[in-house]
Amino acid sequence: MIKEQFSLSTDDFDSGRYTKVARIIVKNWPRPEPITLSKAQEVLAITLGYAGYHDAQKSSTPTCPAAPVIRPIGLEQRLDQILHLGWEACADALEAWPLHMLGRWNMAGRPCVFGSKALNQAIEIFIELFGSDETVVDCFQVKRTPCALSLLATELSSCSYAELQKPLGSLISGVARQAVLDRAVEFLFDELLTSAFSEFLCASSGMSPRDIWKLPRNKSSFPDLYAALNSLYDSWLQEPALNRFLKARLPSGFYNDDPYPDRGREAKPSIIAFPTHRVELHLHRIWLDESPFKAYSWKARSLSHEGLALAEAEGGFVIGPKGEASSMDLIEATEECGVAGVYAYLKRAIADWKISGEDVAGLTPSNLNTAMIFESGNLLVINYLERNEQAAAGVGVGLIAAVLKDLKRRYKRDLMVCGVVDAYQYHRAARQIRCLEERRAADVENLSMSFLDLYYTGAVVELHFELETDTRLPCEYYYEAVTSSFELDD
Repeated sequence: MIKEQFSLSTDDFDSGRYTKVARIIVKNWPRPEPITLSKAQEVLAITLGYAGYHDAQKSSTPTCPAAPVIRPIGLEQRLDQILHLGWEACADALEAWPLHMLGRWNMAGRPCVFGSKALNQAIEIFIELFGSDETVVDCFQVKRTPCALSLLATELSSCSYAELQKPLGSLISGVARQAVLDRAVEFLFDELLTSAFSEFLCASSGMSPRDIWKLPRNKSSFPDLYAALNSLYDSWLQEPALNRFLKARLPSGFYNDDPYPDRGREAKPSIIAFPTHRVELHLHRIWLDESPFKAYSWKARSLSHEGLALAEAEGGFVIGPKGEASSMDLIEATEECGVAGVYAYLKRAIADWKISGEDVAGLTPSNLNTAMIFESGNLLVINYLERNEQAAAGVGVGLIAAVLKDLKRRYKRDLMVCGVVDAYQYHRAARQIRCLEERRAADVENLSMSFLDLYYTGAVVELHFELETDTRLPCEYYYEAVTSSFELDD
């Protein structure tokens, strides 16, 4: 249904904007006889689709309507019933009316009040964005803006572990405190005003997105939001600095709650039963055009008989030819299912097989020898593996062992296994602090050593795991591969 009435807010009248538009109508009245302000208010109301000025006032709403405020149809026809000058003359007259001033919810300069429900959601978003760098991808090029926690890590990069036990506020200057908070608030507003949350905020505050966007980013414009953020930040400053860089487990018992919740759900799982638990393995084909490789994404869970998730894992699986194939085909095959893990494998393989320095200098992602991997077996990439805090040690490795045995049973070949290992209790920004990075590396080394037990499955011919230090996205690997092949052609 096409809207024929212009939505007005009570603030249009309370702020005097409606009267201001009427004054402009008086000034630009197209007929020779003058018009009074009260008559102009009546004309404006009728033109906007109301019976008169009082009807417009009575119909105005205190909150922002669900639908966007747009110019309705029929304005020219209704104005012509008053002016009797024809459609074109009325259209010209309407051009001088600043109707954009109406249908607004905060032009009077009132603050945007979130309310408790919207405020709680905003605080959750603030906490999440505090430790998440902003990433923008444009044509394989990635631009990263450091988050607030990254700025904080830069300030604390040389602190010892003992010093990190001190209150955060005692370790950074006042200037640094404000800079960190400003960056966090900047990220927050970017998210609040450009995501679906903006619609929720409009309904909660009774303001239009346009007017919220125009407000200055300060405590006068957003009083309850800034009060809540400052209170939270002040409490963080009193806590040990270390708290900001260590994650808390979720109620599920994991640090990460199913990072790829939809992957593999359309595939029927393979159920592997054990006396004390069962393993579910989802394998999903990734279709490639005219490729010698077959690529799959996989996801596995170890479940107790009561249904508790004991461990979760996901990654990629690539079936390749025994002979040499194009490395660009390999890159395409692994782009969707673990390219970072594959490159980690190749770097370790190059070091282990002692390729000469001259060869290493000419090695790029586009001229890799794929036979290095597939002459001995297929490739399993592990991108994520985590054990529930309620599960016994070794459950995670047991989950991978079950996956390996099942894939060997299905495809009748041994497997080369690679992956990028991380200790999930650390925020990514912790890598910038020397003492925390040393501890993370030690934790990862212990994790990597536990994978040696996979050799006893009889399905593994090579294992290569690497500490996660490369934070590039898959598209960046792909871009590197493409450009390196151009350089070789030159």
